[in-house]
Amino acid sequence: MTNNKPNIFNIATKELSQDAFITWLLLFGNVELEADYVELNKCSRELITTLLRKQYPDFDSMITSVEAKRQHQNIDIWVLINQCYRLIIEDKTNTGTHNNQLKRYREIAEKDCHKHNYANPVCIYLKTGNQSLGSLENVKQDGFYTFLRQDFLEILEKYSHIQNDIFQDFLARLRMLEDKNEAFKDKEIGQWAKYDWQGFFGFLENERLGEEERLLKKWAYAANAAGGLWWGILKSYPSVYLQIESKGGKLCFKIRDENKQSHTAKTYFAFLSKKAQEKGFILHKPKRFGSGKTMTAAVIACEDWLGNKEDKLNPEDVVLRLRQVIAFFEETAQQFSK
Repeated sequence: MTNNKPNIFNIATKELSQDAFITWLLLFGNVELEADYVELNKCSRELITTLLRKQYPDFDSMITSVEAKRQHQNIDIWVLINQCYRLIIEDKTNTGTHNNQLKRYREIAEKDCHKHNYANPVCIYLKTGNQSLGSLENVKQDGFYTFLRQDFLEILEKYSHIQNDIFQDFLARLRMLEDKNEAFKDKEIGQWAKYDWQGFFGFLENERLGEEERLLKKWAYAANAAGGLWWGILKSYPSVYLQIESKGGKLCFKIRDENKQSHTAKTYFAFLSKKAQEKGFILHKPKRFGSGKTMTAAVIACEDWLGNKEDKLNPEDVVLRLRQVIAFFEETAQQFSK
């Protein structure tokens, strides 16, 4: 069989298409479909059980009825299990939340459950794209449980034998996204693109500075006139912070100044340069000292912390270098603030 078979989910990449697949799969959990669609029914019931157990860890009831619809009161997927469990799913591919939408959706579901005497709603934030762990903490604070691409894949892979084009296309799409996310490990650094940086930032998030502190605090994409970039913050103080930037693979010492004065960045560079010589760090001036509320004051070049463009990532070396740079940043930040 050819590997060039068109995949509907590579064509219809928007969240509405993903909404449709999830709703379609959930509906196979109905007991009357068990005889004709044995494996899809099993997969659906495992997915539903997994989601309900986010809030009800001991849930082990037989799933007999599933009602599911899309875009009810602006909620992506609105589900009723066994006429007593309300499940709502906010489904995201690459976008994030906005305008307190999760709190509003949870309140809508809670009112519905109270009205019909259902159990408390189970609110799920399902994300198949990438998102920083820091921003996912905000999702949890809004009363939603996260269900990520890796979680979804873990269930669907168990049923990879299902002979259904819709199911297989969606599974292939998730596999492809996961493969892209992991490709940075074996790709030359100079060839990294957006998925590689997302995967790399995800890797750094799972490294620790201390027992509770992540090596990378948060990351996201910044659109700008220069073409945009992916950034990740390693450490931050009120006036200065340390940031990785995908454009050029730079490690940047940044400074905040409400007055937008470039001499502030120049002063910070002069201070850092003197300290760097004492510690043996190689710092460079930025191409120019800008004038904004945030400015780059000094740069560690890609080859001095991440690797040369033709190199592949050495994770242990990079983490070690970052720990050293963070220690230098913290020491100098405290001194500079004084």
